[in-house]
Amino acid sequence: EQWSNRITLTTPYSSINSMTDDVRVKLFPNPTSSDVTISLPITNSAVSIEIIDMAGRVKLTQTLPQGTEKALLATSQLTQGAYYVRITGGDINTVKKLVVR
Repeated sequence: EQWSNRITLTTPYSSINSMTDDVRVKLFPNPTSSDVTISLPITNSAVSIEIIDMAGRVKLTQTLPQGTEKALLATSQLTQGAYYVRITGGDINTVKKLVVR
């Protein structure tokens, strides 16, 4: 048998704050059948939110202004299934899983 070529994966350095984003950012209710509330720490800049389906297609984008702590994501137009929610901006860089029923 022949082996494939070896590849090396690297992860860029992140600040200690971004390592705790998974705990600091919350989506609820999850799973959901209606809109979703996102709770996040206050940031010093705008925050970008993208909802991405499992095929990698961006289904919804929203920008939250600086200083936002809670916002409503209108997910009612999404079909039933699993999605990724990517949240970036300020000190935040995280991906959460969202299930729509």
